[in-house]
Amino acid sequence: MKTLLSIIFLCFSMSLFSQVNRVVYDEVRNQNIIYGQCDLSAFNHEDFITWFKQEYDDYAVDISVNDFTLAESIDEIIIFFSTWCSDSRRELPRFAKILEEDAFNGISIFYYGLDSAKKTDIIDADIYEIYYVPTFILYKDGKEIGRIIEQPDMSLEKDIISFTIPR
Repeated sequence: MKTLLSIIFLCFSMSLFSQVNRVVYDEVRNQNIIYGQCDLSAFNHEDFITWFKQEYDDYAVDISVNDFTLAESIDEIIIFFSTWCSDSRRELPRFAKILEEDAFNGISIFYYGLDSAKKTDIIDADIYEIYYVPTFILYKDGKEIGRIIEQPDMSLEKDIISFTIPR
């Protein structure tokens, strides 16, 4: 019986720390935010769906640069964002739409919502040197091959392609 209770407690504790799609109140920003690890379904929450859906629907992926050939060039993308940030509200839905392209199938994608201090309890954003949001970090074989910070230099698509060109 003691072992069973220990297992139940362990599972409960793990589920608390591995929660995804948490919406919490940010007292500094005086609003609800997505906090910690999430997936795109988090943006269906009433506080976020309007701006996310509108930007997502209005964005046209630039198919003139859509021959990404990324399957061999990127294997992981980590995205840090804040739902209170205007740059995140603009770029994150656009980036999410681009990630639906076939070239991104099989790539591990992780989303992390940060609070007003650009922190979360799930991952240490300081290790990733996150000073501005959104920050999109692209990896191949565990090595960073590029990042887009706040907004792209050329366009999201062209910036992504520039990271995948052999140097």
